[in-house]
Amino acid sequence: MTSLATTISAALRRHDPLDPWLTESGWDESYWDREASLIADQVQPGMSAAEVRQIVVDVLDDLLGHSADGEEGLRYQGRRLDAIAEIVVGALTP
Repeated sequence: MTSLATTISAALRRHDPLDPWLTESGWDESYWDREASLIADQVQPGMSAAEVRQIVVDVLDDLLGHSADGEEGLRYQGRRLDAIAEIVVGALTP
């Protein structure tokens, strides 16, 4: 796994985009490795946070589903996805 994929995997664990009852990713350092590698293969330096966030959402699409706790849950998930995108953009910036 590349260092970028490792950074993305750590960001996914830190800001887990799934509701806590759906995942135990915080306990497993390799939980997000496959998705992180897929994301790393698609992002490029110079991408905006919005572009990176869309890639993250596309890769995680089947997992994200809909929040079980309504609009507030969706906003919370959105903030976590924004945080992940910002970390990835920071890792892409020399």
